[in-house]
Amino acid sequence: MSADSAIAAGRLGGVETTDVTGLRRVLLDFYASPTSRGLLQDVLHPLDELGPERSMTAVRTLVAYLSTQNSLAQAAQRLMLHPNAVGYRMRWIREALDLDLDDPDVRFAVELACRVRLLGE
Repeated sequence: MSADSAIAAGRLGGVETTDVTGLRRVLLDFYASPTSRGLLQDVLHPLDELGPERSMTAVRTLVAYLSTQNSLAQAAQRLMLHPNAVGYRMRWIREALDLDLDDPDVRFAVELACRVRLLGE
């Protein structure tokens, strides 16, 4: 194993995680572009008007919901909430965004905006 080899060679250190897909790097590059950042901020602007705490709650809820293909039950598991709580959140989020989250292109844009937003946390 790599760890055994490092220990045998006297190279002790910490555990580091890697982004195998490179997605984090791509998202950071995307966020670095002022044009891209502006477009993503436009998508989430209605949530920002709810205040910083409620906005971040919405972003985290959206990521959990959208990354599970709009499953309340699976999103609830990820968020450690009851599915009804996720359903309640999604109702006010949908109302605030006024977007069709069942449309694949819209879902992609919103999830991308949320994931980029969470990079800054």
